[in-house]
Amino acid sequence: QAESAKQNCPVSKALASVPEITLDAALG
Repeated sequence: QAESAKQNCPVSKALASVPEITLDAALG
C-alpha cells in the first residue's frame, strides 16, 4: 500500500492543481 500511496499522491496533487490552473486562467 505504501507504493500505491506514493504513486497516488503526485497524481492526486496534479489533478487537484488542474482546476486551480483553469480557474486562474478564467479569472486572469
